[in-house]
Amino acid sequence: MKQLPEIVELKVGISNLTAKLIKHTNKTAMYLRADGYYEIGTIKRNAKDYTFPSGSIIEKGAFMYWNDEDFGKIAKTTSNKERAFELFNEFELSGK
Repeated sequence: MKQLPEIVELKVGISNLTAKLIKHTNKTAMYLRADGYYEIGTIKRNAKDYTFPSGSIIEKGAFMYWNDEDFGKIAKTTSNKERAFELFNEFELSGK
């Protein structure tokens, strides 16, 4: 299984926002954003190879960072470190 990226560049309204991998298992990941928020959720992987119009490719099995539709379902955000670890455990124990 492909490794999760240590640093992710987020495509949100805040320019140059990155997130650093804090903790993960085979099922759940926690990233700390540069603005102090934690993002925790079930790991998503690309189901098949995908080629963008630009020619860049995302390979099957590659980690896919959560998108807006994922939050509240398979991912959550918090600025509280203790709550972030609670959420991590909840995702790890859940069937999601």
